[in-house]
Amino acid sequence: MNKKIYILALAPFAVLTGTYGFIGVFVQMSKDLNISVGAAAQLLTVFALAAAFFGPLLMTFSARLNNKLIIIAALLSLSFLDFLSSQIKTFEVLLGLRIFSGIAASQVLPLALSMATYLVPFELRGRALSYVLLGNTVALIVGIPLSTFAGSIFGWRATFIFCGTIAFLVALGFFWGMEKVPGNSQARGPEALKIALRSKIFMFLSMNLLASAASRTSLALLAPIAITFAGFASQSVGTLQFLAGAGTFLGARIGGYLADKRNSLKVLMVMFACLAVSTLLFSLLINFFSNQGLPSYLLFIFALVGAEFSLFAFFPNVQYSLVMISPDDRATLLSLWAAFGQLGQALGAALAGFIFSLGYIQYVGVASVALALFGMSLGMVILKSYSSKTRRASPT
Repeated sequence: MNKKIYILALAPFAVLTGTYGFIGVFVQMSKDLNISVGAAAQLLTVFALAAAFFGPLLMTFSARLNNKLIIIAALLSLSFLDFLSSQIKTFEVLLGLRIFSGIAASQVLPLALSMATYLVPFELRGRALSYVLLGNTVALIVGIPLSTFAGSIFGWRATFIFCGTIAFLVALGFFWGMEKVPGNSQARGPEALKIALRSKIFMFLSMNLLASAASRTSLALLAPIAITFAGFASQSVGTLQFLAGAGTFLGARIGGYLADKRNSLKVLMVMFACLAVSTLLFSLLINFFSNQGLPSYLLFIFALVGAEFSLFAFFPNVQYSLVMISPDDRATLLSLWAAFGQLGQALGAALAGFIFSLGYIQYVGVASVALALFGMSLGMVILKSYSSKTRRASPT
């Protein structure tokens, strides 16, 4: 594997750390800015929506340029915006800065993934994609907890300083360690977004949205389920997040290996099934095994690790499938993949909040299963279309 892939993995590490690095200090932030904790959570929402809606459009231009320089510029922009956010006194201005941060961040992961497919032989593309995604795992296990720790010691503003420093250091790493990767001169500009309307591509993107939504619907309520129904102490949530990170690590590694076997569609179907089973365990825990000691602990851990494993094994396979459909539009397609994933997470979080507000938390796993089965049905449609084309191409 090309050693440059490890440098590429630093990009999602910096972005994800900056995205969620302050969630552990929402209470401090809300008191200082005189807002509710729910309002503080809107900083995540506007970031995700900005990335989802502006990312693909901006990518149609940036894909043609030097990928290395675009990532460096985006990381430096994130660093500047984070440092600026640490000095802001009003919530409205901070909210506006998070919108610009979302737009800048939207360019980093898709271009890093696109560069990964450029730097390795064809037969290693799946594994290269999975190695880049491991940057997210490191952010979950190391980056976000360290940012939260900094905030707990020095105040919520320190989280933005920490995240800004990480983005700046990663930008320097890219400048000194990453080779130049030229833009794709075949990229078609804004009209390339029309590619999302092609039925097969739209189905893959929709499957990505549904997988993200299915996972987020259950995992958005991770803390209340763990404490209230599994019986974990509140101090254990950090350990559980570490276990979730281990699930993402295993999923990305195995998913990348399977993608290189060129059987991605069937892998996607299997991962939807695994995601459905894993998230269903949350409802089983709440309804039948609540606070029963070891059985509750084990059921929760299997559900958590299984859901994260399934999602991160899913990602490199859907990325590989999209890139193979139209290699010349790979950066735009990967940007659309990220956008649909962001929308899926927003949908899942909103659905989880709605279910919780109605007092039906015991059905949160069932809702995740429904989303996963819907995604699996789309995969079956694509698989059927492949089979039909194969039969028509076969000699009679």
